[in-house]
Amino acid sequence: MSIIIDESNEKNNGVNSGLPASRDINTSIRIYQQIYQHITGTTETIRQRTSENLLINIDEIRSVHQKINQLCDVHNIISKNETVTILHSKDRKEQFTSFDKFAMSSSAGSSPTISVILKYNFAILSTGASLPNHYEVTVKLASRIAMQKEMEEDAPPFIRGRFVAFMLTSSAEIVVEYADYVVARGFIEAFKEWVEGCQRVTNKIPLIQQAQRISYLIPLIMRFSFSILILSYALYNVGEYIDIGDKERLVKFLMLFLGAFSIIPLLAEHLGEGLERLIDGYTPASYIVLNKGDERLYDEYSKKRKKSILRVVVNIVSTVVLGIVSARLDKLL
Repeated sequence: MSIIIDESNEKNNGVNSGLPASRDINTSIRIYQQIYQHITGTTETIRQRTSENLLINIDEIRSVHQKINQLCDVHNIISKNETVTILHSKDRKEQFTSFDKFAMSSSAGSSPTISVILKYNFAILSTGASLPNHYEVTVKLASRIAMQKEMEEDAPPFIRGRFVAFMLTSSAEIVVEYADYVVARGFIEAFKEWVEGCQRVTNKIPLIQQAQRISYLIPLIMRFSFSILILSYALYNVGEYIDIGDKERLVKFLMLFLGAFSIIPLLAEHLGEGLERLIDGYTPASYIVLNKGDERLYDEYSKKRKKSILRVVVNIVSTVVLGIVSARLDKLL
């Protein structure tokens, strides 16, 4: 800060008084703000996530890493460091201090990959500033099928299905802790650009995903539907047995009606619960492929998915058969 020495007042007895020049006031305020931020570490946070069905391999991870580093060429980076963390199933974890070390070792394991976390710390000196600001950029990439398997193995049976599907939301996310929003926005846009160019998994079934919104109603709807079907049958046919006057056939009809009314709706509800579990258990595939364990896990997922679709078909056919039986109870007399 430049100083003007005021010697016009002889009463100061030779003591000089220093006053800041007006042209330096704005610079001084900015420096004080930077010192405050530097001491307190005050930052803001912005995040962006996607639920797209991404196929993430080492090339895609390298691509997002390059996009983050490309932004470093735009800014004046005083210092930086990076870490790459791989979370495997069974609480296994690997951490690397550079992306190159991660790239060389990522294919060596055999445990399925749950997530890959790329974390960057930058000290960026903005134009006109005298102190650098700290930025932390975290990119989280997740494998839905690995997370689903891990949660289903650990979670009690009564919280599977819809709960697991609810927990599996985003497939990729970026979190930026920043001091300057303009700088942070650049990282967000780079991430969005990467998501748009990332490979997709093309095994999405829109009908099942729409059915998941109302799947909890399926058992109730099936039970009431079959109850109404049996009641309609009884009201339509009971007059025939009363007019005949055959008490034995009337008693058989009432016994058959009461038995069907007690059992068939329960069977329908049970089929509905099975159908609900199958629909809720469907998770669109978004996965990471780094090693043999990931490839094996995807093969297991594909087989499980085919079996689930077959079970849905069997449940629907069983429901139709049960409906036909309910409508033709008179043939049992």
